[in-house]
Amino acid sequence: GLELIEIAPGIDLERDILAQMAFRPLIKAAPRLMDPRIFAPAPMGLRDDMLRLPLENRFSYDAAQNLLFINFESLAVRGASDIAAIRAQVEARLANLGRKVRVVVNYDRFTVAPELLDAYGDMVRDLTARFYLDVTRYTTSAFLRAKLGRALRRRRLAPHIFETAEDALGYFESQGRSGDWGAAVAAVNQLVMAELEVINLTVSIRSCFRRRASTG
Repeated sequence: GLELIEIAPGIDLERDILAQMAFRPLIKAAPRLMDPRIFAPAPMGLRDDMLRLPLENRFSYDAAQNLLFINFESLAVRGASDIAAIRAQVEARLANLGRKVRVVVNYDRFTVAPELLDAYGDMVRDLTARFYLDVTRYTTSAFLRAKLGRALRRRRLAPHIFETAEDALGYFESQGRSGDWGAAVAAVNQLVMAELEVINLTVSIRSCFRRRASTG
């Protein structure tokens, strides 16, 4: 049967819902409150919420290309624990692989606290020495390209920071690296677009509920 699992904030379960229904729905547990942002006039900020992907979902390895794609888009590094978590995710994927990999990192809208930039750079240097054949990075932010580039150069790492994924992967091709980089670009873009489709669908659904709630 129909199960009631959540109610809007400020709604009385008995008076406003059950008393208005011709039948009693299943209620296995106390209904949770719906996100109050649905009913507020201000923007809900769902796009930002959805872009905060779980860290473990930000890594994708293509064995055919021996290519690790790391999606740090909208990731915020705010503490030493965030740096440790990134290190652990890379180690979990590459430590037992038996070979070094090429890496592409999406740094769009990435932020790192200024006091953590040195620790972040040290982590990148360590992972590069242990696991990476070569690394390219991309972000549309000229400021981040300059800031991250300086941090990497201080550690004798070549930044290779570009504006787009195509340019980042094009670096490998320009260096004579073998591989179907056109397919790799398509795969990277497909991953990003799939995430955006989920975000847009969620925003559309929530917006629909919000409009229906506002019109009664």
